[in-house]
Amino acid sequence: MILKQEFKPERDNTKLFLDRNENHDPLLKECINDYLSNINISYNLYPDICLSFYNKLKQYLGIDYGHVITTNGSEQSLQLLLMHLASRYRNIVKWEPTFGLIDLYSKTLNLKIYNYNFMYSNNAFYYTYHDSYPTKSIFYISTPNSPTGSNFCKQHLESLIQKYQCSIFIIDEAYVDYTDNNCLDLYKQYNNVIIVRTFSKAWGIAGLRVGYFLTKDQQCANLQPNYAPNIVGLCAASFLLDNKTIVRESVLRCLHTKEQLYDLTDKRLTNTTGNFILLNTRLFDVKHLDSMCLYKSVTILGLDYIKLSLIDFDKMKVLINLYNT
Repeated sequence: MILKQEFKPERDNTKLFLDRNENHDPLLKECINDYLSNINISYNLYPDICLSFYNKLKQYLGIDYGHVITTNGSEQSLQLLLMHLASRYRNIVKWEPTFGLIDLYSKTLNLKIYNYNFMYSNNAFYYTYHDSYPTKSIFYISTPNSPTGSNFCKQHLESLIQKYQCSIFIIDEAYVDYTDNNCLDLYKQYNNVIIVRTFSKAWGIAGLRVGYFLTKDQQCANLQPNYAPNIVGLCAASFLLDNKTIVRESVLRCLHTKEQLYDLTDKRLTNTTGNFILLNTRLFDVKHLDSMCLYKSVTILGLDYIKLSLIDFDKMKVLINLYNT
């Protein structure tokens, strides 16, 4: 699979970077920077598969069987999985909008795409559920999903896994740290479930490109890339696994900021799960944002939204509170 290479201009350092759902927590960043400034690594050597890191990760996940495959971010996990699974499955079921590269990968691999919509109710977006789906498909489910901030109903997900046993379910949990629900028990219980995760969001090391997926499929287990991820990323991820409390505290600060903003705007913010917020352009004046920050424009169910990564409350208040319509 060959993808078109796209070059992007360097981001404007005079603006806030709020367009990619990165973790901007200064306290977490300081901890990671302090650690990295004191590590001793031979950069001229290729990284080996680090058994201690894998053991830490398996212990953190509570996994004592199956395979953990590390990749350069979860993006590489998804690309490798779809490239491999396309030889066995010709359909992909997904909900739109979601992680944009899934569509690109699927088209490149000539998978037949079945898109389903979200629904809007009570100031939030929800997955829609249907009576039937194409058989023997790849189900791609991002929960929590970006950009909608939606969670897939776990009970319904399990019923789908049971009903479509000849299909494979890729569950993308990039934002799982921002919710109390996860699908690890479904992975442990069913053989047709693959979990994809990343250290790029809550864990705060997006630039070091560390992701992984969990599978009980031996063929998928052979997808481990040589020398991936990089040695600095492995060291940083290992450090964070040893210091999970600082990550959790960072998550709690992020969620607290979101709660404050939700109350401050009289609950006019769209209710999302994740480290980002959605501004409905019909309810908020967003013209000023061009001069202040980099943001993501998204269209959901025909309506335009601005997606902003969460930063500290005082800065978010300036971005939002002073410009309510």
